[in-house]
Amino acid sequence: FIRRPFLYSGLWYGLGGGLMAAALVVVIATLISGPVSHLAGLYGSEFALEGLGITTVGALILGGGVLGWLGSYIAATRHMRRIEPA
Repeated sequence: FIRRPFLYSGLWYGLGGGLMAAALVVVIATLISGPVSHLAGLYGSEFALEGLGITTVGALILGGGVLGWLGSYIAATRHMRRIEPA
């Protein structure tokens, strides 16, 4: 019961970090898709930059949440072991 608030906050921070990472990738891909298409056209290529799919975005957000939860679990456990009376 002591560890639970830390686990929740780690989960929320991880989900937020995953969401921000996904948003950053989408924005960057949108911004550079035009110049990349132009450059590919100069070389006679049909290359087109694609963004992330919905599955990849979901995996990125979920992975961030899991890593945030795991990090907070490890940190809270280590701290509780350190302050535990002998």
